[in-house]
Amino acid sequence: MPTTIDVFAKARDFDRAELLHAVREAGALPYFRELTGPAGPVVEMEGAERVMLGSNNYLGLTGDERVKQGARDALERYGTGLTGSRLLNGTIALHLELEREIADWMGTEEALVFTTGHQANVGTLGTILAPGDTVVAASAAACSRAPSCARFATGGSTSSKSSSSAPPRTAAASWSWSTASTRWRATSRPCRPSATSPSATAPA
Repeated sequence: MPTTIDVFAKARDFDRAELLHAVREAGALPYFRELTGPAGPVVEMEGAERVMLGSNNYLGLTGDERVKQGARDALERYGTGLTGSRLLNGTIALHLELEREIADWMGTEEALVFTTGHQANVGTLGTILAPGDTVVAASAAACSRAPSCARFATGGSTSSKSSSSAPPRTAAASWSWSTASTRWRATSRPCRPSATSPSATAPA
């Protein structure tokens, strides 16, 4: 006899659903806020100016006219997407040119560009580390680093305290900080938002 499983039951029975609803009603929920203008240090968000604290546009190049023109040129030549991964059918001349320039700048034989920081962590750390290795890194580093380290280095990942005195953050969906041993351990808590989260904004 077939069994029906309600996969959304845990969402409806969430123990903090009432609190979440109250925060949303008060307009204090920081997630999925609508941007109505270009990205920058100050953005237009739902009719008000906000100081953007969560952007990774560190150099402000998304609004640079040279970058925008380069994007227009690439759009005309390659279309709106590559329709595949770098590994199979998504590598174009722009990728190779960028990697050659980065390698030359860094003085290395080659360079490899990843789409996201998470992919860079998983791809690089997962390749370099071996079981038993220990990684020492700042506690305020990107939270995607932890599962990459812990997955491949069973010796764990030891975190050093940075001068920013940033509080320990949950590392990723299935990893969190253990203050007792300063190593990463398995847990079910999700990654908590931080100042580097795209949802982190403040009134201008």
